[in-house]
Amino acid sequence: MLSTLAHVLPLGVAMAFSSVPVLVAIALLLSPRRRRTAPAFVGGLAAGLVLVTVIFTLGLIAVPDHVAAPVALFALLEGAAGAVSLVAGVLVLVLPRRPPGEGLPRWLRGIDGLSAKMAFLLALGMNLRPKALLMTVAAGIAIRAQTVDPGEAGAAIAFYVVVSLTTVAIPLVAMWTAPARTEGLLLRFRGWIVRNGRTITGVLLAVVGLYLGGDALVRYLA
Repeated sequence: MLSTLAHVLPLGVAMAFSSVPVLVAIALLLSPRRRRTAPAFVGGLAAGLVLVTVIFTLGLIAVPDHVAAPVALFALLEGAAGAVSLVAGVLVLVLPRRPPGEGLPRWLRGIDGLSAKMAFLLALGMNLRPKALLMTVAAGIAIRAQTVDPGEAGAAIAFYVVVSLTTVAIPLVAMWTAPARTEGLLLRFRGWIVRNGRTITGVLLAVVGLYLGGDALVRYLA
């Protein structure tokens, strides 16, 4: 069990520091409708993440051992996911960035006017972003490669989802319990994410890519 959780932990951390859902969550938490829209957004993220992760994991668990050599198959899949993550991370780091000092991204303006229903649907759709799908596929591969036990797989999925949602769930709880203190922290956190989000994303993708590639090599040679 601990080995399975250790394999999905870095993937959950990479998901947690995805700048797009974090910025949207902060915008909703700072909006007048935050008591309705922010919980709906976090709930949508959780529901979509659970659904996508379960689908990929169960799909891989359904592959019988006699169809392909399990070790070679999952090492190949994990290595491919690692290569994609590494290349994506490098591209994010080297491609031109938005000039500093422009304030909030254009796409973020107007987010605070969403209804609770639209916030939920937006969150569901965010689980289909390329980075989100890549991390979730990698988590499914890691879980299936470690176990076929439904209980252990379910615990690993729950752990992955909880870690992935920490950066949106914790601000939500903080805003409900201490709104005056949390609002200033969220504004500073948003500014930090706007300035450094691209670098964080690139570094995490590259590190996760190297981790997946190394793990795949060890798995294949074991």
